[in-house]
Amino acid sequence: MLVFEGKITKDGDQWLVEIPALNLMTQGRTKDEAFKMARAVIIDASGNPKLKIEVVKSRPDAFLAASENMETLIPLLLKKQRQKAGLTVLQASKRLGSNSPNAYGVYEQGRARPTLEKLNELLSAVNPEHGIKLKCA
Repeated sequence: MLVFEGKITKDGDQWLVEIPALNLMTQGRTKDEAFKMARAVIIDASGNPKLKIEVVKSRPDAFLAASENMETLIPLLLKKQRQKAGLTVLQASKRLGSNSPNAYGVYEQGRARPTLEKLNELLSAVNPEHGIKLKCA
């Protein structure tokens, strides 16, 4: 299961939602609407309208978004972290020590599923300070 932490804050008459690991933001007119939008923005970004994801309030200003669908979320995580770092797939691959874009691309495109160790390596290649805590449950 993958779990992403999100933040929710009041900004004027809107509630802003941020999911830092996925580099996603959205908003809602009410706090409840903002939580629903958090789920929707992840589904939209994934390109998988059937993605099952649960959003649970963890603190008044935070929530957790969780899903068992690693095949969809790992590629999304890799793509969003690479984009956040401003890198191309080839640049990310070069940081892994390869001149082939496939070194990173096969994981970002979901054609290969990384181990936990490899996922940490991929994330560190695009952003050594990514701050994402990966662990086995």
